[in-house]
Amino acid sequence: MSSLAHAILSSSPTKEDLVLRRFLDDDMTPALVVRKRPSGMSPLRALRQSFLDRLVQRDVLTGLNDTPSAITFHDLLYSTPTLMARLSGYMIEQERGLCEELLASGGLSDEFTARIVAAQVFGMKRVLADCNAREIRSGRSADEVYPAAVSRVKAAFELLRKGLDTRVG
Repeated sequence: MSSLAHAILSSSPTKEDLVLRRFLDDDMTPALVVRKRPSGMSPLRALRQSFLDRLVQRDVLTGLNDTPSAITFHDLLYSTPTLMARLSGYMIEQERGLCEELLASGGLSDEFTARIVAAQVFGMKRVLADCNAREIRSGRSADEVYPAAVSRVKAAFELLRKGLDTRVG
């Protein structure tokens, strides 16, 4: 294979990337949310507010979107192992970016803690989006799910803020 052909094939997106690109080309990644947060606002509070804002916007990545294309996307995503694998890879990349930004912004001073925080944030976002998407796929509207989605976001971020010891012991 020529070096040109190899370069073209290696830079071409996969089928999974083509499906996910519409939803994953995100100009406000968690790292950017932390970087662009207002002075005096904690990284965790900025991430919480960003998720709440995205619920209002019915962002597909929150799972709180009942448009036919979003429902089709979530049905396809959750029923296709290769798409889930690519989404997991994307989330790990974004998690690394958040870890780096937490360190760079002065939010945290050691890499271990930054990695743990980033992993918890991404795990929490995944669970929140999955809860919302499940309710939407069960036939409920985004407007019906919204109040519970907001409550879950607030509870989840409070749990992260205070630590697991308050709930798990």
